[in-house]
Amino acid sequence: MTLAVSLSSVVPTLSLIVRVLALDATGKGVNPARVYRFMFILTVGISVVYLLAMTLTVLLQPFAAVDSLTLMQQQNIWLSPFRGWVSAAIGCVLC
Repeated sequence: MTLAVSLSSVVPTLSLIVRVLALDATGKGVNPARVYRFMFILTVGISVVYLLAMTLTVLLQPFAAVDSLTLMQQQNIWLSPFRGWVSAAIGCVLC
């Protein structure tokens, strides 16, 4: 796995972890009674779409015209935006 693939897979999640730790350290964390319903539904929806996109990438791999390694490298084109959106949505729910 190349560095670019590794970074695009790790950075959104790592940034979410750092944000939550910073909010917890400053005492501005989430109030469990105040999670907005719209943000929760939006986060679940984006997460489900992301999981479907990942699953389809793996399941449709045998039918692809390119080899497996190339397909896995190209999947970042459509999966990276989903990763960022999921991290941002989870961050909004937790803040």
